[in-house]
Amino acid sequence: MKKIASFIIIVIISSVGLYRIVAQDLTPQPSSTISTTANNAPLETNTITDKSDHIASTSSQPVKISAPQETEKAENTALSKEIFLDGESFTNAFYIEPNVISKKMLIKLLTTDDIHQVISKISAIPPSQASTDREYQLTQGLKAFKQTNFYAESYACSGKVCAISFNYDQLNDDEVNQFGHFSKNHPFTTTSENEFGEKQFIGVYIATDDPSKLTMR
Repeated sequence: MKKIASFIIIVIISSVGLYRIVAQDLTPQPSSTISTTANNAPLETNTITDKSDHIASTSSQPVKISAPQETEKAENTALSKEIFLDGESFTNAFYIEPNVISKKMLIKLLTTDDIHQVISKISAIPPSQASTDREYQLTQGLKAFKQTNFYAESYACSGKVCAISFNYDQLNDDEVNQFGHFSKNHPFTTTSENEFGEKQFIGVYIATDDPSKLTMR
């Protein structure tokens, strides 16, 4: 599906703070907002170690960062087939070190050209009892969307990570937040719209018992 975008926004809300990253794109790409949500918490200033990346101390004044070059986009788009070998490999792909999530990996997944193909690969990973339980909880969590008319949905869980995609007519933010609590998760989401007006939601939900210890860089 060809998409046209002008920006990517990441919002991180954890039990220790509310952060936002904004990347202003200079070339036509899919219109997209990437965010994370969790429980309400006091605001706190933080920075990401990537050069020129800065997290604003408040959501009302995000700090813009430079957009990646086209060569960097092409290099960062592909998802290595090795990460789909088993649940542990897939989970580890999202971590730089314990309790530190890879921003690059999240952006790769949330902005992939064919999320349904990626979810199909996740679904093909041999399941564990934990991933089976999380996928069942995810399907039950979809009941939260009472005012959101969604269709063409696909989802899968492997290791500690669940991914979901669906098209929608209108998205209810409260229902999105409620859905994110189908299990103990740190959620990352993106929405986009293509030139035909089709709107798509993509979510990545990483299991964590203590979101206050989870950071990203």
